[in-house]
Amino acid sequence: MKAKNAALPLLITVILSALGIAYAGWVDQVYIMGTAEMGSMTLAFDYTEPPVVSEFHKIGGEGGLVPGEYLGKEVASERAWYDVLVTDCKTGLMGYKELHIEVNNSYPCLYVYTTFVLRNLGTVPLMVYQYNITAECISSQTGAKVCDLGLVPQAAPSGKYEWLLFEDLDGDGEKDADENFVLWMQTVDGLPLQIDKEGYQKREIDIHFLQPARQCHIYKFRVSVDAIQWNKLYETVQIT
Repeated sequence: MKAKNAALPLLITVILSALGIAYAGWVDQVYIMGTAEMGSMTLAFDYTEPPVVSEFHKIGGEGGLVPGEYLGKEVASERAWYDVLVTDCKTGLMGYKELHIEVNNSYPCLYVYTTFVLRNLGTVPLMVYQYNITAECISSQTGAKVCDLGLVPQAAPSGKYEWLLFEDLDGDGEKDADENFVLWMQTVDGLPLQIDKEGYQKREIDIHFLQPARQCHIYKFRVSVDAIQWNKLYETVQIT
C-alpha cells in the first residue's frame, strides 16, 4: 500500500506531461527605455545684422583703393538685402537663405564691396564650403532683362573664389567671342569655414566693373552658400 502511494506523484507528473502541461518557474523582466533627441543644422544669413554695401575707387586707376567714388561724386547707387526667411526647428532662431546685391548707374573702375554675416542657427557645427552666385543685366529704361551673366573661375589662393563675368547673350553658359567680360568678382575670405552651434562669421564679396560694362543698365546678383555637417566635409565634398 505504501509503495502505491509513493508512486502516485510520479504517475501524475507523467500524465500531465503527456497532456502538454508543465510547471513553470518564476519569470520577471526589466525594461530599459531611452530617448535620442536629434540636433539641427541650419546655415543662414543673419537676421539681425543686414548686409552693408561700400564703394571704392583707385586714383588714376592704380594704387590702393580709396573709399567712396572718385572726387567724392555720388553717381552710382547700390543696395543689398536678404531674402527667403527660414527658422531652425530646434533653436527657433531665424535667418535668410539668399543675399541680393543690386548696382545701378555703375561705371568702369567702380568697386562695390558687400559685407554680410553667416550664422549657424542650429546646434550642430557646420562647414561652409561653397558660394553659389547668379547675376543678370537689366535695362534701366524698360526694366527688362538683357541677359544673364556667366561666371568663368579664375586662379585664386586656396579656398577663395574669383571669377570674370561675361554677358551670356545666347544663354548657353559658354563664353563666346562676341560676349564681353563686364565684371570681376571675388570672395575675400577662404573656404571651408567652420561655424560652431549658434555661432557666426562675417564675410565679404567684392565686385569690380570693367570697361565693357553697359551704360544705363542695372546689375543684379543673387548669392547663396552651401554647408555640410562639420565631420562629413571631406567624405562627401571635393574642395579645390
